[in-house]
Amino acid sequence: MEQEKLAENLVKAIQSQSQERLNNLQADYESQRSEMIERFRQEATEEANVYSELALSELRNSLVQNESQSKWKVKKDLFIRRAELVDGLFLKVKQELIEFTKSKEYTDFVKEALLKVLKENPLEGYTLLVKANDEALFKSISGKDALVVVSDRIRIGGFILKDKAGLLEIDESLDYTLRVQKEWFTTHSQLDF
Repeated sequence: MEQEKLAENLVKAIQSQSQERLNNLQADYESQRSEMIERFRQEATEEANVYSELALSELRNSLVQNESQSKWKVKKDLFIRRAELVDGLFLKVKQELIEFTKSKEYTDFVKEALLKVLKENPLEGYTLLVKANDEALFKSISGKDALVVVSDRIRIGGFILKDKAGLLEIDESLDYTLRVQKEWFTTHSQLDF
């Protein structure tokens, strides 16, 4: 019996040690498992943050690009609209100038302009470039030493005066004046976008 008791105590001691080791192993396993889970969670969180930052960065870049494209399109549309407005305005002015060339005031206007140019630049002989419809008018208001020549450079009205030597050219055409005014208006109109 004593042997049985000894065997029983030995079995109990072995079972107790086994259970203690099993508990220690289980605790160690749980601890390592928790550490691994925490490490994996941290790595996953860091990786998710990196991907989130990349996605946000791509989204920001996309938004900036879309905004830039939208601004460019709006600017382009505004430039087109501005050009249409300016062209429309100066087309109307051109039509009014063409109507003006059919009036008595036009005859007085070109007569005064020619006298002013000749007073500022006394010439013995000169050539006047005019549009076809104005040839007779300019022959009647210019001096005998003037040669009146039809030119396709003038479509609206007015004249271009050239000296005999070809060194002096004074453009008093309405075409030139309109072109200069359009350039000035475009530059100074403050319709910049």
